[in-house]
Amino acid sequence: GAVDGAEQCWAHSVYFPKAFRMAPGDGKSSIFMQFHNGRGPAIELAVYNQYGRNRGPVFRVQAKGPNPAMDPYGRRPYQDGTQYHYQAAGAQFKKGQCIHAPVRSERWYDFVHQIRWSSSGQGVHRIWMREEGGPLKLVLDRKGLSLLYPPGDRSGGRSHAFFRIGTYHDPVVPGVSSVRHDRVVRGESYE
Repeated sequence: GAVDGAEQCWAHSVYFPKAFRMAPGDGKSSIFMQFHNGRGPAIELAVYNQYGRNRGPVFRVQAKGPNPAMDPYGRRPYQDGTQYHYQAAGAQFKKGQCIHAPVRSERWYDFVHQIRWSSSGQGVHRIWMREEGGPLKLVLDRKGLSLLYPPGDRSGGRSHAFFRIGTYHDPVVPGVSSVRHDRVVRGESYE
């Protein structure tokens, strides 16, 4: 159902056990949720080792598709289709958007995504998030996105997206990179 013009809401919860580990180093990440559009993730949500003055694990969301944003350093569109970027304190621009810091273990995090799928810059992605014991808050509100590719795209992109969960990351040796997922729900409205 994730096709051009469709509006969907998705909810999911994720838990990071005490033993959860990521590859060490700035810029390393562990992706735990994605919507794929054929050329890769249209949307991905990850724990990311933040650069800059506020180092440490954060939640970062990224969106990719046709009609990418301008690379602030190369002054040309991002080659990988990145739709937006941000700048953390004391760091260069990074692809995506930091939506929460810090990420802590032994906590449930609940997410609700409201998405309007588009191949022509009419897309919307909003995320509400709640850390266990805390309030629900709007953490992302992006408009003007192109998350799908038009029919017949020659780059391998698709005019639909599909949902994936798992943990995609750099090698963690020794260590455990497992997370727990719960309550994956798709609906027509935020409620």
